[in-house]
Amino acid sequence: MDFTFFGYDTFDAATNMAIDEALIGECERSGRHFIRFYNFKKPAIILSISDHYDNIKKDKGIDVTRRKSSGKPIYVDENILAYSIIAKIDGVNPHLETLESIHQYFGSMTVDAIMSIVDKSCKIEVGEVFSININGMPVAGHGQKLTLGHSAMYHGVIAVKPWNTAAIREFLNLKREYEEELDRLPSVSMFINDKDNKEDIKKELASAMLRKFTSGSFMRMGAQERENVLKDADILVKRTYGNSTWIKNSDVSKLKTDFRFCLLHEKTVE
Repeated sequence: MDFTFFGYDTFDAATNMAIDEALIGECERSGRHFIRFYNFKKPAIILSISDHYDNIKKDKGIDVTRRKSSGKPIYVDENILAYSIIAKIDGVNPHLETLESIHQYFGSMTVDAIMSIVDKSCKIEVGEVFSININGMPVAGHGQKLTLGHSAMYHGVIAVKPWNTAAIREFLNLKREYEEELDRLPSVSMFINDKDNKEDIKKELASAMLRKFTSGSFMRMGAQERENVLKDADILVKRTYGNSTWIKNSDVSKLKTDFRFCLLHEKTVE
């Protein structure tokens, strides 16, 4: 697949989610595929489209937004690398047909990228429910959104350093059995012998993923086009991702309150 590389940036949570939606619009207009990597300006909770706001225990001191993809609540901070793939569905590529086939396709590339930078003794594989697992435990989780058969968004986070479990317990309601699982979640840094700086690891991982997804050949988005996407994203922040009515949607009949952290419902593919 030919990708246009949006960049590796740092934005607040609402803007990051808005950029993804703006790129979906650009994908459907132009027929191009996009890839981006990003960090967050401050720690945040990002609810999925189906999460009730009551999954959040405390919302002071962090950003909170809601995405339009599937999954569970996710806590993000400087210890993770986030990325988004937006692809045009053309009815030709058999890998871009279902949520499961998309995960297998893009997840396999992510597995290869992680394998290229870690100790080869660990076992890395594509997991069920859109995870990537190291030694049977999820190190990455993904949300997906298919848009009326025209485009697919596959975005996720990889734990580069260990999860801040104290913060996750502070800001998210969790059942006791999930809290124990939380402490066991792996990170990429646990399997790298000669690097400790998380920013170095994130840059190396992003570069490896970009090579795997693009086979080393990609176009960078032009400055003016990128500016147009950011303008569209700014409108979406005001209308949706930074709007408390959207974020605090309290339609109990549709939204879920099972108090589970995103990566704690993943299982390894047998």
